[in-house]
Amino acid sequence: MTRIFTDVSSSPRIGRSRPSCPTGPSCPIRPARRAPALLALCVLAGLLLTHARADKPPFPGIWGIWGMPKIVDRPPAWYKGHVVAEAWDRIEPEEGRFNWEKLDAKITRVARSGLHVMVIMYHGNRTPQWIYDRGIGRIDNGRKHVYPYYLDPRCKKYVKRLIAKTAEHLQTAYPPEIRRKIVAVQCPVGSSGDPFPYWHKDRKKRFGQGTRFEITREQWIEHTKDLFRCYDDAYKDAEPRIFCLFNTVYDAGQVHDWARANLRKGFWTKTNRIGDRYQNNGETSRNNYYRWLVPQLGTFHDGFAIRARSEMDLTMRPWFKEAPLWNMYWTQLWGLHCFQDMHNQKAGDLDKPEYYSAFAFYSKYAGFKDPRDSIGVWCALRDGLSAEDTNRFPESTYGQWPDSWKADVKPRFLKIARAMAPYGAKQSVPDATRLGTWDGLNDVGYQIEPGNYRLWLYQHDPHGTSQGLWRQGPKGQMYGRFARRFDHASGKDTMYFNIDDAFFFDPKTLAPGPLAGQYEVKVRVVYLDVGTGSWRLQYDAVDNPQQTALVVRKTNTGRWREATVTIQDAHFGNRCPHGTDLMLVNPDTEDDTFHMIELTRETGDRKGCWGQ
Repeated sequence: MTRIFTDVSSSPRIGRSRPSCPTGPSCPIRPARRAPALLALCVLAGLLLTHARADKPPFPGIWGIWGMPKIVDRPPAWYKGHVVAEAWDRIEPEEGRFNWEKLDAKITRVARSGLHVMVIMYHGNRTPQWIYDRGIGRIDNGRKHVYPYYLDPRCKKYVKRLIAKTAEHLQTAYPPEIRRKIVAVQCPVGSSGDPFPYWHKDRKKRFGQGTRFEITREQWIEHTKDLFRCYDDAYKDAEPRIFCLFNTVYDAGQVHDWARANLRKGFWTKTNRIGDRYQNNGETSRNNYYRWLVPQLGTFHDGFAIRARSEMDLTMRPWFKEAPLWNMYWTQLWGLHCFQDMHNQKAGDLDKPEYYSAFAFYSKYAGFKDPRDSIGVWCALRDGLSAEDTNRFPESTYGQWPDSWKADVKPRFLKIARAMAPYGAKQSVPDATRLGTWDGLNDVGYQIEPGNYRLWLYQHDPHGTSQGLWRQGPKGQMYGRFARRFDHASGKDTMYFNIDDAFFFDPKTLAPGPLAGQYEVKVRVVYLDVGTGSWRLQYDAVDNPQQTALVVRKTNTGRWREATVTIQDAHFGNRCPHGTDLMLVNPDTEDDTFHMIELTRETGDRKGCWGQ
C-alpha cells in the first residue's frame, strides 16, 4: 500500500484496520459490544493502568536558571523546573542571624507555578564578611572575588552549619504543596558550583598556586568528600526525597567513583560542557568525562538513575550568534544523546518563542534511560569531521597529525574543510587550533563525536550509505546545522535504520521481541524540500518485510518539511536488508536530504520506570 504525500500537516494511516483500544490491541473491549458507561469505565481503568506504568519522573526536561523569565508564572508544558540560587552572605549576614525571606519568595513563586525547584546555596566568593572578621584567611583573585581558606577548621565548621540550617529550612518551612516541588539541592564546595577552590581565568591558579593559601589537589579531593558527606547526611531523612546534586566530573572520575561507593544511591551530577555546546573539541578523549560518565547516565543503578543537569550559558558568544536556531536545537540533541536529564536555560532564552520547538523536543525525551520505557526513538543525521582521524583523513592527503600540542594543526583542519566544502563544510574561524574556538562555527574539530546524534535508532553504515552535509537550508529553521543525503552517483540510494531491539518487548517477560502489529506507531521524517523528485519510506511490515509506508514528492520550496505516517501493521523484526527495520529509499536520480527520522508510540506497552 503506497501513499503519495506532500502535505506536512497530514498523517496517513498505513496497515491493517483495527478498532482503537487504549489498553492495547489484545483488549477484548470493542465499542459496538459494550454499553457506553461500562466502556467508559474500562477505558478509564486502562488509561490509568497504562500511564501508571509508563510515566517517567516529572522533572526531567528544560529548566530555568539565573533570573526569572516572563513565562515562569504560566509555564509551557516543556518547562519543568527552575534553579533557585541564594548566597550565604545574604542568608546569614550576621553570625547566627538567618534571613530566608528572599529564598522563600523565589521558591514559592516557582513552585506555585507548577515547576520543580532545585536550590543552590552559594558560599565560596559569597562568604559573609563576619567570617573574615574571625581571622579566617582570604584570597583575592583580582576580580573583586574574595574566597576563604576552606581548609581552616573554623571555616569548615561554619560551612557545615550553613548546610545543616539550609536543609532544615527546606524540609520544614513550607506547606506540603510547595515542599513537594523541592526535588533537589546542588551542593557547591568551592568557588561557585565548580569543583575547585578559587576561580581564576588562569587555570593554573585555581588552587591558589603561589599564595600561602594554596590547596593541593589531594587536599581538595578530601575536602570535597567531607562536604559531600555532610550534604548527604543533611538530607537523608527528607520525605519526599530531596536529591543532592554533586559536581563529580573532574579528577578522571575519582570523586564520582567514591560518591557511588559511599553516598546514597540516586545522587545527581553535572555534565558541564555537554550542556553549553555540542561538537566540543576533546569530547571523545579517553580522559574526558564524556567517555566514562555518559554510559553511567544512560542506565539504572540498583533501581536509581544518576540524573544530570547543565546549563546553556554561551548564547552570547560569537559561535552561537552565527546561527542561533541551529545552535540551540543541536545543543538540545547533544544533551539527549548524552542522557542529560535537565537542561537549564537563561531567563532571556526561555522567553524566546523561536526556541520553543527545540525545548519541547528536549523535554519530550529527557529522562528516559531504558528503550522499553521511551515514548519513541530517533536519529538526527550528522557527520562529525574529527581531524585526528587519520584513517578517514590519511596523512598522505591531508597532512600529518602531530603528536605535540604546540604543533600547528591548522593546515590539516583547512584541507579537510576544503575537501568537504562542496557539501557545505566551512571553517568560520580558519585560525582555530586543536583547542577550538568560541568565535565562530567550525565544521572540522578535534576528538569530536563522529556520527549521528540518536536515541535508540541507529543508522546502518552511515558513510557507506549516505553523504554527510553541513549548513543546509535556511538558518531561520532549526534543523540544518548537519544533515545526510543520498548520493546516486556513487550508488548510495538507500539509508537503513535499526530500532533498538529492546524498544519493543514481550510485556510478560520484558524480553526483546518484534512489535508484530500489536499497536500502531507514527514515523516522522524531516527532509529538505529542494528539487521535484521523490523519496520513499519503507518498513518491516507483518506481511511484507519491505512495505512502502509513503512516497513524498518534493515541491522545491527550499525549506525543511516534515512527513508523518501512522503505521498499524509494523512487525519490526529486523527483516529489512542488513538486519534493519526502516528504510529511506531514492527511486530516481535526484539526491534527497534528511535531518531526522523519529518513531513514536502513544499507545501500547511500555515497561515503566523504576526508582528515580
